[in-house]
Amino acid sequence: MDQTTNLARHDRRRAADRLATFVAQSVDEARAVEKPFFHLEFDRVFPDDIYSQILRLLPDSSDYRPMHGRSKVQDATRRG
Repeated sequence: MDQTTNLARHDRRRAADRLATFVAQSVDEARAVEKPFFHLEFDRVFPDDIYSQILRLLPDSSDYRPMHGRSKVQDATRRG
């Protein structure tokens, strides 16, 4: 999987600054939810173009290996 970018150093810095600003704004705009435990809910964490690239660069399902132990249980209602 190629994760390289072809951006010049100053363009990488600008892209990183843009991403950091967007993520910080997403955190600022997140909703605080108390139940079932305290957590934040985000509408969007990444800009659309970045998120599209993340999805495009994900490995194929066949590249993942099975999980070990109790995490292999497919039924989320089963607890053990």
